[in-house]
Amino acid sequence: MNYMRKDFISNVSHEVKTPVATIIALSELLLENNLSQSEQTEYLSVVNQEAMRLSRLRLNIAIDVRRGVGVGRVIPSFSSGNLVMYYV
Repeated sequence: MNYMRKDFISNVSHEVKTPVATIIALSELLLENNLSQSEQTEYLSVVNQEAMRLSRLRLNIAIDVRRGVGVGRVIPSFSSGNLVMYYV
């Protein structure tokens, strides 16, 4: 059970790292002010998508924790970049 918790935290940390890094990098580029309007629009779109991805991840984690993650009834896993919870 303790292994499941550590694995879950490790996976969540990994899944959060990519969108956060993307948001930071693109926001730094946007702050430089030497981008064309189309580049700004493109980068803002990606920032928005990554923020939405983080929001969905947070919501899925909150829902699944309420359903019993960490108490032996749920096995968290990641598939194609998405959090998947297997109920046992």
